[in-house]
Amino acid sequence: MGEGFEYGEFEVWVKNFNKMMKDKSFLTALCQSLGQGVLRDLKANTPVGQYDGQVFFTGRLKDGTPKIMTFSGKTHRVGGELRRGWHFVGVEPSGDSWLLTWANGKEYASFVENGHRKADHSGWVEGQFFARTTMEEVADKVPRMIEPKWEAWLHDLGFD
Repeated sequence: MGEGFEYGEFEVWVKNFNKMMKDKSFLTALCQSLGQGVLRDLKANTPVGQYDGQVFFTGRLKDGTPKIMTFSGKTHRVGGELRRGWHFVGVEPSGDSWLLTWANGKEYASFVENGHRKADHSGWVEGQFFARTTMEEVADKVPRMIEPKWEAWLHDLGFD
């Protein structure tokens, strides 16, 4: 027959396994890493405004009254506020899943993403769907991004 079964060693392994399964630091760190990677992609896919013609925007007068304003010029100014506005909020467990959250504090972010009515009400500006596109691209990459770390973690648990 083969070697005998060492119950004591198995008991130690089970305790270590239970300890690692209850410790959420690995999954939290994995999700944090994933969140930062998605943030890089999200920023890269976010369009940057070009202001070399007439631009309409809304503002407020000192008394709080909304006003449509225009800016005309040949400055060839480039924006980037929307791109710089992204940040990774964080990660938290949610049932059997993990919730990763990104946010953009620029109030016009949803208008650029989803589209909006023109300021002079003469038509519709199509959305650019940069956030949606980023999430679709990332969904395909997630398994390749986490697989090496996951396999190393399983190896540490004793699964080869």
